[in-house]
Amino acid sequence: MAKKKTAEKKIAKKKKILVVDDESNIRLLVKNMIGHYYDVIEAGDGDEALIKAQQETPDLILLDILMPKKDGFSTCHELKSNKATETIPVVMVTALQYEMDEKLALSLRADAYVRKPFASQDLLDTIDNILSAKHQKRKVTKRQK
Repeated sequence: MAKKKTAEKKIAKKKKILVVDDESNIRLLVKNMIGHYYDVIEAGDGDEALIKAQQETPDLILLDILMPKKDGFSTCHELKSNKATETIPVVMVTALQYEMDEKLALSLRADAYVRKPFASQDLLDTIDNILSAKHQKRKVTKRQK
């Protein structure tokens, strides 16, 4: 019986990633890159992202900046201003190449900024690093209580 419980613990639940981009081909590309390692949820704009972030509580959000309706900057600001979503890490994934845009994203409490085009391993490394840091922070917080 003990062996069965140990085996069950080793089968970890996949982390959930919300991919937000108005271009369906980009969402599909990212899903193909990371879908083997993570459960991927998709949103086509900022408004849909805000709804899905509250409904699905993803472990991390990959957020495009240039989108119709609500851009990534506004979406990030709203995510980080809402008690229900403020702790979800946000990685801005964008074609914007200006340092000013990166500074703005980070000032809005985005956790990272990845420029398109990107290598799949670079994106995976960024996700892994952020999720590992979040896990370590949670461990430290539990120890302090």
